[in-house]
Parts: sequence; structure tokens; C-alpha cells
Amino acid sequence: VPAAMIPAEPPAVRETPAIPPQRVPAPDHRTLQESLVHIGRLQNYFAEVEFPLPLEGEQRRLDVVWKRELAGSPTLAFEVELSGAIERAVVKLKIAFNRWNSQARVIAPAEQHHRVQSLLAAEESRFREQCRIYEARRDVVLQGCEKLGWRAEKVRASMFVWARVKDEHLAGQ
Repeated sequence: VPAAMIPAEPPAVRETPAIPPQRVPAPDHRTLQESLVHIGRLQNYFAEVEFPLPLEGEQRRLDVVWKRELAGSPTLAFEVELSGAIERAVVKLKIAFNRWNSQARVIAPAEQHHRVQSLLAAEESRFREQCRIYEARRDVVLQGCEKLGWRAEKVRASMFVWARVKDEHLAGQ
């Protein structure tokens, strides 16, 4: 090896001062909304911010919705709740579920997750009770159909009754 290529002394090792880790600030409400819209579009949804809830005399809005069709109903509904008003977010998401059968999503700080889970569990319990009421009403209608001689299916996941109506009952139309 030529002498010109061998360093006369070993390279100096310098310690660089440690750089303290930078704390990344938590995203704000608007940034989270925009991120959800971006993610929705990547998933081939029509994503909208501040989607109006159809309530008489009130002007409530969902933070973000994802829809399968441009003019369709929301498939997913998001509420970004950073202020701690989790109950208000759950109420709006329940309206979206009741109106459009939207899947509800709450975006909240990690320390609020337990509170969100307990609120959603309480809502689920109320929802199951509501389903039992609708099933009982459906069963009454099915009994009436049976008495009229109509064939009707007992659909498990619905409050609706689909029945074949006899021609004699349609004669007056």
C-alpha cells in the first residue's frame, strides 16, 4: 500500500452533543379532520368535512364522513373530540347511526379512551333493548299476517316484515 494512502495518525473521534428529542405537538382539530379526509380518499370514499345532521331547528354537523357514493349516505361518521365533551360526540354519532346506519368513530386523546368505551357500551346496551322492542313489534305483525293467511318471513336482523299478500287482498287496488 503506498505510503500516501496510510494516514499518519488515526482519525480523531469527536463526540457530538446529544440532541434532546423534539416533542411533536399533538395535532389540532382541523388537522385531524383533514387527515381523516385524506385517508378516506385513499380508501376510495367520498370524504366530507362538517357534514350536516338533518335535525329540525338545529345546526349540528359531523366532523368527517366517508361515503361510498357522492350523493349517498355516510358509511362512516367521525367525531374528533379533543375538548373532553365525549357525550356530545357520541350523541351526534348515534344520530348518524339511527339515520343512516353509519359506523361510528370517535377520535379522542388516549386518556379519554376509557370514557369513550364506557359511553359506547351504555349506548350499545340501549340499542340492544331497542332491538328487542322492534323484534316484539315485528312478531305482532307476523302473527297478524299469519291470521290473514299471508306467508311472511321472520327476518332476524330487521324490524321490517316481507310478506306475500294474497291476490284477494289486493283486489280493491
